[in-house]
This record gives sequence, structure tokens and C-alpha cells, in this order.
Amino acid sequence: MATLKFTTKIAGALADVTSVVLSDPTSTYAIQRTDTEVTIVAANTAMTWVSTGTYEYDFDEDINNVEYRFYVKWVYAGETYHVENIYTATGGATVVSEGRTMPSEIVWKYAVDITDLFTNPSDDAVWPLFVGMMPDGNDVANECGAVYNTAGYVEGKNMRSEIDQHFGIQIRVRSFSESDGYDQMVSVEKDFRDVHNQDVTFTSGETWRINNFYQTSPIISLGVDDRRRFNFTLNYALSMTSQ
Repeated sequence: MATLKFTTKIAGALADVTSVVLSDPTSTYAIQRTDTEVTIVAANTAMTWVSTGTYEYDFDEDINNVEYRFYVKWVYAGETYHVENIYTATGGATVVSEGRTMPSEIVWKYAVDITDLFTNPSDDAVWPLFVGMMPDGNDVANECGAVYNTAGYVEGKNMRSEIDQHFGIQIRVRSFSESDGYDQMVSVEKDFRDVHNQDVTFTSGETWRINNFYQTSPIISLGVDDRRRFNFTLNYALSMTSQ
């Protein structure tokens, strides 16, 4: 028997997510033999929560020296992700896999710590960037940005039989000045266009490589909000790999 262990980290720290099950992207199987492609465990089989950010499944049907493929499907902030794993059964082993830090958090880390496009909201400086929300109020800057996870897409498998997944993100800014807001988006557009194999490292030591940003929309004007601030968005498909 093997124990399949999956951990989820948000911004480099163990954290619970909405749900974790075993299932491939097409919901065809959870675990299969790689030699025969026979399904051993059905799709959408639940993993058991053990502790914060840690989930397990006891796989008692494995056979020594047989190679298996399994996918972990996990949901967080309304987005669904799949992580592929391949292991050879040795009897009684614990197979550990890890969930990804959210793409929006990786982009936030890049835009705040590596470039001068935005600042950390805690620094109380110009153009703070938020993750997953754009707060409002007297203590929040009118000129600010936010990065969101959006729908991505799967291109299929690459030559190593790995799922080639692109993660959707959206950058949004608001400003009382229409020209300032638009110019900020132009700066983002120009910077992201030149990104190639940029490493982003969290304080935990977790490192992600942004392979590239594929722009999927022009700069879009959303008009003004109820406080007469101009809003703009840019959409991307992000290619990234864990290091």
C-alpha cells in the first residue's frame, strides 16, 4: 500500500484550499497504470484532510515495480488546477506531491519585488497592488492595481507526456486620471512583453519560473466606477514552472 500525500501552499505557506480530489483533467480516471493505461481508481475520488494544507489517500491496490500515474485536482478561489504525478510502487512508500502557489501571487511577487510597476500595500506607497480583490475606502489609495486568477487553458501534453497548462490572470488598475491609469497599463504591457524565464522566489525558498506572459486582450477600458475613477484591465495566459 502507498500513501499519496498532497500539500497545498499559498504564498509559500501551508494552507487549506476549497477541495482536493484525485482526477485527471478530463475526469476519466484518478489513478492508472502507465503500461496498460487501465484505470485503477475512479475519477473524483476524495483525498482525506490530515492537517493544514495536507491531504492523503491510501492506495492499497498498487503492485510492486509497476508504474502508476495519478492526478490531483484542487480548487482554490474559484479556480481549478491539476497536478500530474508518476511513481513506481515499492511497497508501503509515501508519495508526496505539492500544490502550486496561486499564479496571481506569483505575478504579484514579480510585479512588486522584481519590477517597479507596483508597490506592496503595506508600504503605503504609490500604485499598491492587491491580490484577488481591489479594496475601497478612505484608507485605500485611489490609484491602485489588483491581480486576479482567471480561466486558463490546457494545450495537451508535451513531449514528456506532461500536461501543458497556461494559467489565466488579469491585471486591473483604477485612477482618477484616465491618462495615468492608461499609462500604468502600458507600462505593464511593455514589461510583461519582455519577460522570459524569470525566477520568482518566496521567503520560504519556493521558486517559480515565469516562462512568459501571453497577452490575450488589449488594454480594455471599463469606464468609471461610482466614484468617477477610471478602470482598465489586461488579460494574460501565464506559462510557469516550479524550480
